[in-house]
Amino acid sequence: KNIVKDFSSSEEDMKWMEKVINYSSNNLLQDIYDRYPHLKAEEKKLLCYIYAGFSPKAISIFLNIPVETVYNRKSRLMAKTCLSKAKK
Repeated sequence: KNIVKDFSSSEEDMKWMEKVINYSSNNLLQDIYDRYPHLKAEEKKLLCYIYAGFSPKAISIFLNIPVETVYNRKSRLMAKTCLSKAKK
């Protein structure tokens, strides 16, 4: 539990994960952040977890929210950013 809590709350780990995703995916996250500067920190974190390949169950554990909430937030975020679900 402590490892998950530390990982999910660490800004340093989140920045590292963003760098890895950007490096391996032609700056995917940075392009999204640039196109949608109005994204909240929580939305950026969710995008990072999604593009890192974590399952909704894992994301729910990291964010300490129900799985259904992860699905709802993901759906709203994809609609808000016009990103296709195929890119997840």
